[in-house]
Amino acid sequence: MKYTHLLLNQLAIEIKYAAFSSSGGNTEYHFMMNVTDPMLSFRQQLENTEEAWRYIRSEVLSTNASLVWCRYFLSDPVNQCEYVNFPENCAVSVVGQAPLNNSKLAVWLYCIDNVDIKQENGYVTASHSSYEHLFYTQLYHSPDKREYEQTQGIFSVLKELFQKERMTFFDNLIRTWIYVQGVDTHYKEMVVARRELFAEENLTEKTHYVASTGIEGRFIYPQVLVFMDAYAIKGIQSKQVKYLRALENLSPTNKYGVTFERGTEVQFGDRSHVFISGTASIDKDGEIVAPHDVLSQTKRTFENIKTLLKEAHSDFGDLAHLIIYLRDTADYPVVKQYVETYLPDVPKVFLSAPVCRPGWLIEMECIAVKENQNTDYPIF
Repeated sequence: MKYTHLLLNQLAIEIKYAAFSSSGGNTEYHFMMNVTDPMLSFRQQLENTEEAWRYIRSEVLSTNASLVWCRYFLSDPVNQCEYVNFPENCAVSVVGQAPLNNSKLAVWLYCIDNVDIKQENGYVTASHSSYEHLFYTQLYHSPDKREYEQTQGIFSVLKELFQKERMTFFDNLIRTWIYVQGVDTHYKEMVVARRELFAEENLTEKTHYVASTGIEGRFIYPQVLVFMDAYAIKGIQSKQVKYLRALENLSPTNKYGVTFERGTEVQFGDRSHVFISGTASIDKDGEIVAPHDVLSQTKRTFENIKTLLKEAHSDFGDLAHLIIYLRDTADYPVVKQYVETYLPDVPKVFLSAPVCRPGWLIEMECIAVKENQNTDYPIF
């Protein structure tokens, strides 16, 4: 993985990005854009990020690169979203999770060389080689209903979109991000609805689930309690997908009633993508490690992620990006110092977002990309 750090002082924007390329395969880029001057107004911060993106397009990316996915982390999405000029022809996600450096927004961008982009009603497809990568964003349903019905509706909408592409959750769904407003109150019913829907699709503890993050997040419409982003691959074979459990460190998720994989590795002919789900300070019995001690929880979370990556023959040197969620904003300085000490070059963002269990003070998720030479599979 090649890491680059750009500091655009005139725009008060810091950009860190990871680039991975392989012989005969595409280059992919993972950018994290953070604002360095929180005293600027939202409109100025937004305009500066837009100018920074224009700089990336002209000075960093090849002419063949396409932006396929971006996520805006906003401090107040209800009031801010109307001002955002969203990039065209890519999947755009907006989530209310305030950056912890006191700025009003941060942006995650994902770009790939030499892909054909198709934008449909509700999703974006990036095609290359033998694969179609499908990105679904801002899925929500029935805002006048409770969280159970909202979750049912979301997955029903996604299932209809999958059927249009002749895909199934079992064969093609790789990753979800589920955001719950008021996670301490509304998470439980989302979990019940997801478990029931997954069972209908034969996603159980005896088969497999999908990598996922379930976390606090606010939508652009305040009455929406649950919304979701998802990623799927068309053209993938089951033997290309490996599920990561790290049972020496972590319990199976169904042990405490939830239905997601700790991590998923997708192997292509030239590389592997490793998706690590939202991971917290948990032990092999499903118990919280180091209650009330955020630094110890941070260390345990790192240890758990390292163990999951090891199952995919990967490590921290392969990280493309890292997202850190904190329940208590007062924990930001100590956590930032620790994380930056060990992973200074990795693109990352620190966000205010309570985890699904109140005792967990921190959660992290990441994507890793590593070289993989396997002529049985088409290249990425």
